[in-house]
Amino acid sequence: MENEKHLDRLEILSGRIIDNCKSYKESKNLNTLATLKSVVEEALKEMEEFVADF
Repeated sequence: MENEKHLDRLEILSGRIIDNCKSYKESKNLNTLATLKSVVEEALKEMEEFVADF
């Protein structure tokens, strides 16, 4: 059950990563890059929690 929560969260975060990658490619804006970095860090933290719970 807990693993499914992590997987759902990772699925959402992966969509956000893709969206932010597209936005950065179009704009080359440093704020967009900072947002992308933040989302990737959040996804990595979620992955670490998923592995720890597994």
